Amino acid sequence: MKVYYNSKLAKRLLFGNFKTCMFFGTVITKLAQLSARTKRHEGIHIRQFWECCVLGAVLWCLGHGAAHLFCGHLSAGWLLLVPFTYYLLYGGCPRPMERRSLPRFGIRNGSLRPRERARIPT
Repeated sequence: MKVYYNSKLAKRLLFGNFKTCMFFGTVITKLAQLSARTKRHEGIHIRQFWECCVLGAVLWCLGHGAAHLFCGHLSAGWLLLVPFTYYLLYGGCPRPMERRSLPRFGIRNGSLRPRERARIPT
Protein backbone atom coordinates (compact mmCIF):
# COMPACT_ATOMS: atom_id res chain seq x y z
CA MET A 1 0.00 0.00 0.00
CA LYS A 2 1.42 3.36 -1.05
CA VAL A 3 0.83 6.16 1.49
CA TYR A 4 1.64 9.81 0.80
CA TYR A 5 2.18 11.59 4.13
CA ASN A 6 1.82 15.38 4.47
CA SER A 7 0.30 15.36 0.99
CA LYS A 8 -0.39 18.71 -0.66
CA LEU A 9 -3.18 17.03 -2.63
CA ALA A 10 -4.77 15.84 0.62
CA LYS A 11 -4.56 19.32 2.07
CA ARG A 12 -6.43 20.68 -0.96
CA LEU A 13 -9.02 17.90 -1.38
CA LEU A 14 -9.94 16.99 2.19
CA PHE A 15 -12.24 19.24 4.16
CA GLY A 16 -13.74 19.33 7.63
CA ASN A 17 -12.42 16.69 10.01
CA PHE A 18 -11.16 14.44 7.21
CA LYS A 19 -7.43 13.81 7.44
CA THR A 20 -6.91 10.70 5.27
CA CYS A 21 -8.52 9.14 2.20
CA MET A 22 -7.99 6.53 -0.47
CA PHE A 23 -7.58 8.24 -3.83
CA PHE A 24 -7.48 5.98 -6.92
CA GLY A 25 -5.68 3.12 -5.16
CA THR A 26 -3.28 5.17 -3.05
CA VAL A 27 -3.66 6.71 0.40
CA ILE A 28 -3.19 10.45 0.83
CA THR A 29 -3.09 12.06 4.24
CA LYS A 30 -2.49 15.40 5.91
CA LEU A 31 -0.79 13.61 8.81
CA ALA A 32 2.88 12.70 9.37
CA GLN A 33 2.03 9.11 10.38
CA LEU A 34 -0.98 6.78 10.52
CA SER A 35 -2.13 4.30 13.14
CA ALA A 36 -2.29 0.60 12.32
CA ARG A 37 -6.10 0.78 12.49
CA THR A 38 -6.24 3.60 9.90
CA LYS A 39 -3.80 1.77 7.62
CA ARG A 40 -5.95 -1.36 7.81
CA HIS A 41 -9.10 0.69 7.12
CA GLU A 42 -7.60 2.37 4.07
CA GLY A 43 -6.16 -0.97 2.92
CA ILE A 44 -9.71 -2.34 2.82
CA HIS A 45 -10.75 0.58 0.60
CA ILE A 46 -7.80 -0.10 -1.73
CA ARG A 47 -8.89 -3.73 -2.03
CA GLN A 48 -12.46 -2.61 -2.79
CA PHE A 49 -11.13 -0.17 -5.39
CA TRP A 50 -9.25 -2.87 -7.31
CA GLU A 51 -12.14 -5.31 -7.08
CA CYS A 52 -14.45 -2.65 -8.54
CA CYS A 53 -11.94 -1.98 -11.34
CA VAL A 54 -11.90 -5.69 -12.22
CA LEU A 55 -15.71 -5.76 -12.09
CA GLY A 56 -15.91 -2.72 -14.36
CA ALA A 57 -13.47 -4.25 -16.85
CA VAL A 58 -15.36 -7.57 -16.91
CA LEU A 59 -18.68 -5.78 -17.42
CA TRP A 60 -17.13 -3.70 -20.20
CA CYS A 61 -15.81 -6.85 -21.92
CA LEU A 62 -19.21 -8.52 -21.69
CA GLY A 63 -20.92 -5.39 -22.98
CA HIS A 64 -18.35 -5.06 -25.76
CA GLY A 65 -18.88 -8.67 -26.80
CA ALA A 66 -22.67 -8.29 -26.81
CA ALA A 67 -22.48 -5.00 -28.71
CA HIS A 68 -20.06 -6.49 -31.24
CA LEU A 69 -22.32 -9.51 -31.68
CA PHE A 70 -25.56 -7.54 -32.09
CA CYS A 71 -24.62 -4.01 -33.14
CA GLY A 72 -21.21 -4.19 -34.72
CA HIS A 73 -18.85 -2.03 -32.62
CA LEU A 74 -18.44 -0.43 -29.22
CA SER A 75 -15.73 2.14 -28.59
CA ALA A 76 -12.89 1.18 -26.24
CA GLY A 77 -13.08 4.68 -24.81
CA TRP A 78 -15.44 3.32 -22.15
CA LEU A 79 -12.44 1.57 -20.59
CA LEU A 80 -11.32 4.99 -19.34
CA LEU A 81 -14.28 4.91 -16.94
CA VAL A 82 -13.20 1.63 -15.28
CA PRO A 83 -11.18 3.33 -12.48
CA PHE A 84 -14.28 5.40 -11.60
CA THR A 85 -16.38 2.26 -10.97
CA TYR A 86 -15.47 2.35 -7.27
CA TYR A 87 -16.57 5.95 -6.92
CA LEU A 88 -19.80 5.28 -8.83
CA LEU A 89 -20.67 2.35 -6.56
CA TYR A 90 -19.53 3.69 -3.18
CA GLY A 91 -19.81 7.43 -3.76
CA GLY A 92 -23.52 7.24 -4.50
CA CYS A 93 -24.43 5.43 -1.26
CA PRO A 94 -26.41 7.43 1.29
CA ARG A 95 -24.43 8.50 4.35
CA PRO A 96 -25.45 7.18 7.78
CA MET A 97 -27.17 9.58 10.14
CA GLU A 98 -24.67 11.44 12.30
CA ARG A 99 -24.61 10.87 16.07
CA ARG A 100 -25.13 14.51 16.91
CA SER A 101 -28.54 14.51 15.24
CA LEU A 102 -29.83 11.56 17.28
CA PRO A 103 -30.92 13.38 20.49
CA ARG A 104 -33.49 15.31 18.47
CA PHE A 105 -35.29 12.00 17.86
CA GLY A 106 -35.27 10.90 21.50
CA ILE A 107 -32.12 8.77 21.41
CA ARG A 108 -29.08 9.61 23.53
CA ASN A 109 -25.87 7.54 23.74
CA GLY A 110 -27.45 4.58 21.97
CA SER A 111 -30.39 4.14 24.37
CA LEU A 112 -33.86 5.59 24.35
CA ARG A 113 -34.45 8.57 26.59
CA PRO A 114 -37.66 8.51 28.63
CA ARG A 115 -40.21 10.87 27.15
CA GLU A 116 -41.28 13.78 29.25
CA ARG A 117 -44.99 14.03 29.88
CA ALA A 118 -46.62 16.94 28.17
CA ARG A 119 -47.82 19.48 30.68
CA ILE A 120 -51.42 20.41 30.19
CA PRO A 121 -52.26 23.88 31.50
CA THR A 122 -55.05 23.79 34.06
